[in-house]
Amino acid sequence: MVPAYGQEKTIAADLTRIRSTLSGFASDFEIVLVVDGRVDETAAVASALDFDELTVHLIEKNRGKGNALRAGIRMVSGDIVGYLDAGMDIDPTAVAIAANLVENGEADIAIGSKRHVDSEVNYPLRRRIYSFGYQALVKVMFDLEALDTQVGLKFMRRELAQSLFADLKVDGFSIDIELLALAVRRGFDRIVEFPVGINLDFQSSVRASTVRHMLMDTIRVFWRMRVLDLYPGHPTRGDLWG
Repeated sequence: MVPAYGQEKTIAADLTRIRSTLSGFASDFEIVLVVDGRVDETAAVASALDFDELTVHLIEKNRGKGNALRAGIRMVSGDIVGYLDAGMDIDPTAVAIAANLVENGEADIAIGSKRHVDSEVNYPLRRRIYSFGYQALVKVMFDLEALDTQVGLKFMRRELAQSLFADLKVDGFSIDIELLALAVRRGFDRIVEFPVGINLDFQSSVRASTVRHMLMDTIRVFWRMRVLDLYPGHPTRGDLWG
């Protein structure tokens, strides 16, 4: 699944690259593109590609990555599902690693990580500072073992994804934290980080206002989950896998 916002100029190349990558290791796959708001012609450009494997879903009003992911996860049908951010900041070849980790039973959730020793990452110092600070906060608040929770490349089994996303509330970028924290709470704690290739432009997607919203959303997740205990405790591993 690919969430996208304002990608009219690049979405055709992005989807073509993703399709080519997937066809290199999978004989049967689907790509669900969720366009988060009618702000340009991203949906029309994608639909014009006429790929058999592609489904394009347009959300008329922009509400954020979290809302787009919830919509897309409801639409997927494969046994193993995941999401990859549009824009191709992340090399899509890592999808094969993610899918294999889940398929082989090595991970409940496989997540790309900028801090994996084998990752090749190029992004500005300012963004590195934001990232390290945010991950330190997340470690304190949720006691997650993952070194990097925010890379937009995560895979898991469809049953797990749909059960988790049904209870997620965040509309913005902090849905990654909410997803992992709820998974661990329900006993799906085999979160495995794998290497990725990333070339990030700070200005392209994350601004100071975005960071503020992420912090507020993260605090809200902590308050709902760790203080008010509002998230359902089921389904657990036993409910899904027996």
